[in-house]
Amino acid sequence: MFINIVKALFEWITFRCFGTRVYGIENIPLTGAGILAPNHSSNWDPVLIGGMIPRMAYFIAKEELFRNYVLGKICRALGAFPLQRGHVDRQAMKQAFGVLRRGDLLGIFPEGTRVRGNRIGRFHNGMASLALRIGVPIIPITIIGSEHPRENGGPVIVISPPIAVERQEVSKEKIKEINDLVRNEMEKSIEKYGEMGK
Repeated sequence: MFINIVKALFEWITFRCFGTRVYGIENIPLTGAGILAPNHSSNWDPVLIGGMIPRMAYFIAKEELFRNYVLGKICRALGAFPLQRGHVDRQAMKQAFGVLRRGDLLGIFPEGTRVRGNRIGRFHNGMASLALRIGVPIIPITIIGSEHPRENGGPVIVISPPIAVERQEVSKEKIKEINDLVRNEMEKSIEKYGEMGK
């Protein structure tokens, strides 16, 4: 019940309040495992993602969000689980593996922190490493204009086609290759739709 209320609130904020425009929603698979990989420039990003995706996704979120009782309750209701930054959080990785192995969607902000403006920051290794270990597709999601969501007609969200990743040994070269593919999709989306979110 609680999750339905929060989901409805997020949808209202995303579409009715901000007028968010979404392109490529058909690229989110309705069944099967996958990794949603949005860029991150605003605290509104999780709300926008939660408001527009057609199925449940379990996001890795920074541990600090769960220290606030109300915010932590909302995060957990939406399927998010905490990640302690600064070291390898084995418990978070175990939960992430579990999400993918049971055929659900996992959400990771590959930059790991907010990056201001219509630009893409440095990616961490977690997204690519998980995809390689399990062998699941990555769906790049580009969020444009979420820093000022009430301006310029509202934010723009572009969902690129899934990038297939075969299960294989993890290496620095493979991680870089996958990160570059995801980054390239985001940069193409910014080039094509960036003016709409300014």
